[in-house]
Parts: sequence; C-alpha cells; structure tokens
Amino acid sequence: MKKICSLREPKDRITSWHFNMLRKGKKEEQKITEAFAIDYVESRIQKEYQALLDYDGAIHCISYEHMSKNPHETVKRLLTYLGVDASDTVVYKMVEDASFEEMTKRHSQGTSRKRGEEDTSVSLRKGITGDWKEHIAEDLATYIDKVLRPLEKRVIEKYAVVTS
Repeated sequence: MKKICSLREPKDRITSWHFNMLRKGKKEEQKITEAFAIDYVESRIQKEYQALLDYDGAIHCISYEHMSKNPHETVKRLLTYLGVDASDTVVYKMVEDASFEEMTKRHSQGTSRKRGEEDTSVSLRKGITGDWKEHIAEDLATYIDKVLRPLEKRVIEKYAVVTS
C-alpha cells in the first residue's frame, strides 16, 4: 500500500486545531495560549515527526504550503507516485474540484467562499496559509520554531519534501 503524508506549517496546525476546538465547544479561551500551543507541540507534532523519522517504509510527503502555491505540480507528483493517470486533464480537474471555493460550495449546499473569507462555524474555516501570524504571539512562535525546526528539517530531508 502506498502511503501519503501531508505536512503543514506547525503554527498553522496549532491555529487550525485551536479553531476546531472552539467550533466543537471543547475550548473556551478565544486566544491561543502558550499552554495550548506547547501541549499540541508535545502531544502531537513532535510525536508525529518522530514517527515519520522512525518509519522504514516509503511515504510520499507533500507540503500543504507548497501544494497551496503550486497545486498542479503537487497533484501531478502525487498521482505519478500512486501510478495513476497524471495527465494535465486529470490534474486540472482534481485541482479545480479540490479548490477552497468548490469545497465550501459542496459543504454549504451551493454557497462558495473565496480563500481568506472566514467562517468559524465550519471545518473549512479560511483556506489560507500563514494565518498563524494573526493568532500566535511572536515570542511563542519563536519558541515553537526553536523546538520543532530540527525535527521538521530532518523529516523534510528524509522524504525530500518540496517546500517552496
């Protein structure tokens, strides 16, 4: 079985998880606290990076940020890895069908939103990268980077993840 892993900027993951917990009523603090972020780093991200480093099998890893900037290239590489039709027609159709606009349209029975248009009541909240900058304090962001960058760098190198 071929395996795929999508990596996402850790601070964006924390931000997404924060809004997911708010939406589900499992979190009351409206801001991302240091305790919340550190717990997520330690209980999820560090363990997931370490699991990827310990894994001996093949995994095709993609970067969410790269996919957002270069969706056609990323999908083509993914389909090629899977050994399925990676023609331009298929790639363009997949990218179109998976766009934020199309996904929000399907999830809301016909009303689409553009990337950046926020709706905190649904899981497809905003559809952008880098949103963490609006929600995580600079000193906390620096700490998260310091703790995770070495592991993240090793994962990116091991799986030759295209990040830019």
